[in-house]
Amino acid sequence: MFVRKGLAALLIVSAVIMVSACRTRPVYNVQDHPIPAATQRLPLDQIGQTIMQAGRLRHWRMDPAGPGQITGILDDREHEAVINITYSQQAYSITLAASTNLHQEDGEVHKKYNRWIRQLEKTIDDRLSAVGYSPR
Repeated sequence: MFVRKGLAALLIVSAVIMVSACRTRPVYNVQDHPIPAATQRLPLDQIGQTIMQAGRLRHWRMDPAGPGQITGILDDREHEAVINITYSQQAYSITLAASTNLHQEDGEVHKKYNRWIRQLEKTIDDRLSAVGYSPR
């Protein structure tokens, strides 16, 4: 009887560990993502404003952190992500700076984070393309 209870407890603990491990993935960082050629002619501050606008469309709080730098914060109920965005007229990068309740450890993070960054990356690309091709 004690063996059965011990085995059952071990199985439950193993299942919990496996389920929680399934929620994390390697951190997705955007490295030197090219800015569309038509947008590269724009002033650096306009590129930064466009990136911040894209972030706000995705509900990120975007704050300038210096020339070519933005800090973004997404607060999703009990989860929070803080990112650093660096940009030039040629490319931009997005890296995870800190998180709360996203199981960030050893290069892994909750899979929600990666989804948020991929969505942000797509929105930035869409906005940069639109502003680069819009008539003056």
